[in-house]
Amino acid sequence: MIDDQLKNIAEQAKIDLKECLNQNDILNIRAKYLGKKSLVNSLYSQLRNLPEEERPSFGKKVNELRNELERMIDEKEKELKLAKKALEKAEKKYASFLGRGKKEKLMAYLLRRGFSWEVVKKAVDEKGENE
Repeated sequence: MIDDQLKNIAEQAKIDLKECLNQNDILNIRAKYLGKKSLVNSLYSQLRNLPEEERPSFGKKVNELRNELERMIDEKEKELKLAKKALEKAEKKYASFLGRGKKEKLMAYLLRRGFSWEVVKKAVDEKGENE
């Protein structure tokens, strides 16, 4: 039961991170899973309800989950920062293109650089709103 709960939290975090498209999303996910009133911290409060012999192994599993979530969140944050830098680079490279097709060329450039469609679409859309 407890292992299932840990797996469910990890799987939900993966889903949430996949849908994460900007820095605010990252902050919300970090708070949801790692903050003071987070899902992981709620697991620590369950320690007192466990038999004493199960506490060390459960604590170890929760710590491993926390470390894995921190790693996944940090990776996604780096990916978003790289996408932003690549977008800025692409804009400089394609600054001479005007009018129709600019957005598509920027998106193609970022996709060729290995960024996911969701990240590219969000980055280009946000840039368009700011202009």
